[in-house]
Amino acid sequence: MPLRTSALSIFAFLGLASSSAIAASVAINFSTERVADDDLFDTSLTGPTNISGTNWNHTANNASGTINNLIDDTGASTTVSLSYSSQNTWSNNAGTANNNKKLSVGYLDDSGAGPNITLTGLSSLGGSSYNVYIILGSDSGNGGTYTSEDITLNGVGIIGQSFTALGHHAFGAGSAPWIQATASVTGDYILGSANTDTLTITNAGGTGRGSIAGVIVEAVPEPSSTALLGIAGCLLVIRRRR
Repeated sequence: MPLRTSALSIFAFLGLASSSAIAASVAINFSTERVADDDLFDTSLTGPTNISGTNWNHTANNASGTINNLIDDTGASTTVSLSYSSQNTWSNNAGTANNNKKLSVGYLDDSGAGPNITLTGLSSLGGSSYNVYIILGSDSGNGGTYTSEDITLNGVGIIGQSFTALGHHAFGAGSAPWIQATASVTGDYILGSANTDTLTITNAGGTGRGSIAGVIVEAVPEPSSTALLGIAGCLLVIRRRR
């Protein structure tokens, strides 16, 4: 194999290796006392990142509280802590027929000051930046849509304006219904990013809604040290062959 072709092949392989470095995520379901069993997930893949239902953290129907040592997407204990508060929890008519319905049905309500969520200790997940998925839900859009105020991440709006959200979705068994909401697309979750060990999530206030049914924080993998060492070795070999 020509040297140039061989080098390109090696770099392509190492690029795939570096992009597949493993980092963890934590997933939180804000459940409600208004709906029975909405925090009893089975092993089915749940949410927009397909995390096993048994590896979600549940808030035990409380409108405020603190949970330490959240489990990650493999079920392992972490040093991530959650603190949250809202005036109350509420529910829509999504039902509890499967995990995605259970995730969607209960939420931290936006009455009063609205939901306030803080996560700390995220560096224990690996990586230095994070994708933050915020699951939406409201009884205002039962089976339809509603206007949500922007959700802020560390004080900055994720969308940059109010947007149209789904009150819940008709989550059918085996379907893939999750849709990312943007300023122009109606959906059931929004996606932000951050690079801090602590995250704060609130709604931006205003005349629209801003309730939150769940949160997923996904660490963005860093290139693996093994792959980087491999790249360095390849460069050395290529240089010596010249």
